[in-house]
Amino acid sequence: MFSYQIKKVKLKNLQSFVNSYLFINSEIIPISKNRVISYLNNPRANQDDYVLYVAIYNDKIIAFRTLLSDKIFYKSHEYKFAWFSGSWVHEKFRRKGISTALMNEAFKDWKERLLYSNYAPSSKLLYDKSGKFSLFIKKEGIRLYFKIKLTELLIPKFESLHHIKPLLSVIDYVLSIFSSPIRWLQRNYFIGYLKYVEITDRMTDAHYDFINVNNKSIFKRGKEEFEWTFNFPWISSILKESKPYPFSFYAKRFYYKVFTVIDNGNIMAFALIKVRDGRIDIPVYLSLREKENVYLAKSILAYSYKIGTNILTCYTNDFIKVANEERFLALYRKTMQQRFYASKQILMMLDIDDKATFDVNDGDGDNIFT
Repeated sequence: MFSYQIKKVKLKNLQSFVNSYLFINSEIIPISKNRVISYLNNPRANQDDYVLYVAIYNDKIIAFRTLLSDKIFYKSHEYKFAWFSGSWVHEKFRRKGISTALMNEAFKDWKERLLYSNYAPSSKLLYDKSGKFSLFIKKEGIRLYFKIKLTELLIPKFESLHHIKPLLSVIDYVLSIFSSPIRWLQRNYFIGYLKYVEITDRMTDAHYDFINVNNKSIFKRGKEEFEWTFNFPWISSILKESKPYPFSFYAKRFYYKVFTVIDNGNIMAFALIKVRDGRIDIPVYLSLREKENVYLAKSILAYSYKIGTNILTCYTNDFIKVANEERFLALYRKTMQQRFYASKQILMMLDIDDKATFDVNDGDGDNIFT
C-alpha cells in the first residue's frame, strides 16, 4: 500500500499554488489558467472557500478535485454551498480510494453542502456508492442533430474506432451531401424569424431587470454573476496551457449571444445561448407569452442553421414545445435528461417537503462555462 498526501487549497491561496513548484513540476495541471482567473473573480466565493483538492505522490499530482462556490436562495434565505466541478485520478492510481478520500475532505470542509450536475459516468458511480446524494431536480430535454458527424460523435467515446477514422470521414462526407438540401430548405424556412429578435453580445440593465422579475431558478443568478461569466469564461479560442489538462479548455469557436424579443419597448422573451464549435446550448431561456416564445425559439433555430450548427441541446419546456411542433426540424432528435443531485445535508437544510418543486436554468452549476 502506498502513501500519498492531500493538499487542500483555499481561494486566497489559489494563485500562489499555481505558482508553486508542485504545480509547475507536475505532469498535468489540476486547474486551467482561465478557470483560475474565473475562480478568483467569482462574486459568490469567499477567500476562505476550499476550491481545489490534490493528491500528491513523490512530489507529483496524481489526482485532484475542483469545486465551484455558489448560493441557493429559498424561502427568503440564502445558503452557501459548492458544486463538484471536475475530478481526475491518474490511470496508474485508480481504484485505490483516492477520489473517495478527496470527496470526503470536501464534504468535511463544506459542511456537507454540495451539489453536482454535468457529471461523468465514473463520478456518478462514486457519488452513488457514497450514499451522500439524492436526486434534487430532473429536467427533460431535447437534442437536435442538424448534421451527423460520426467522427465527432463516436471517436471521442470509443477510442477503438480511431483506426477507422478515414472511413467515418467518408461516411460523414456522403451524409453531408444528402442532407444539404434539407438544411437549405430549413434555413430558408426559419431565417425570416431573425427579424423578430435583437441579437447582441451582452445583456443590458433591462435584461437584468427582466431576469430579476421572471427568473425562478433557485440559484438566482443576476447581473453580477452573468457579467462574471461573460468576462471570465473557462473556454478559450487561444491555447494557453503548456501541460496537459484533463478537461476541455479550448474551442476554435466559443462565444455567447443574447436573443431578445421586444414589444412596445418591453422585453417579452429572452435567451442566452452558448456557441461552442458546432454546438449550441441555451443556458437561460425566459418567455412571457406564446407569440414571443415562438419568435424566440424559431429565431434561435434560424441562427443555428445560419452558422452551420451540428447539435443544439435545450431543457426548457417553452423551447421544446416549439421544436416538437416542427416535424422535419433536424436529421435526428434525441430525448435528453439533465439531473441535479444534492447532498442530503442540503435537502435537510432546505426542509423540503414532498410537494416542493424547483426551477433551474440549463446553465446553472458549471454548465454555462463548459
